[in-house]
Amino acid sequence: SKTIALQPPPDCLITGDDFICEEGQVTPICVTATGSATYVWNTGATTACISVGIGTYQVTVTYSNGCSSICSKTITLQALPVCNITCDDVICEGDVTQLCVPPGAASYLWSTGDTTHCITVGTAGTYSVTVTGQDICTASAAGTVILDSSCRELMFPTAFTPNEDGLNDRFG
Repeated sequence: SKTIALQPPPDCLITGDDFICEEGQVTPICVTATGSATYVWNTGATTACISVGIGTYQVTVTYSNGCSSICSKTITLQALPVCNITCDDVICEGDVTQLCVPPGAASYLWSTGDTTHCITVGTAGTYSVTVTGQDICTASAAGTVILDSSCRELMFPTAFTPNEDGLNDRFG
């Protein structure tokens, strides 16, 4: 008589990100296997790691003892975080304006070094921000603040002398 031992199929696990941030982007995925094995992906690749875009990928891992496992991984397109700067883009000398992007992202990094979703500025110039979503996807935007040199302070007379001498006889 002969004893045949059944072995469970070897573990098959594909590591790497489950998403990409932009159409056309690729991400590496790798199958982890212990011992000597060969790999055949549904793409035709025969290496442990491949670079992929959006889609479902399957690999058959065959070990030297002839046992095989099949595992798969789906890569999806993740939405980029919203990154639109809102602000009053024209200010007068001495005024400030607030530049904001929508709240709720994981992080913000402005060209000023600030890390909040709003910054206050009082200088003309172009300000940029990079927003990182709850995943690792990022989006960037820029806004320009302009100093309006035609802003003038209104001057009102501090004295009113209606004595008909032609100086400060009328208000306005």
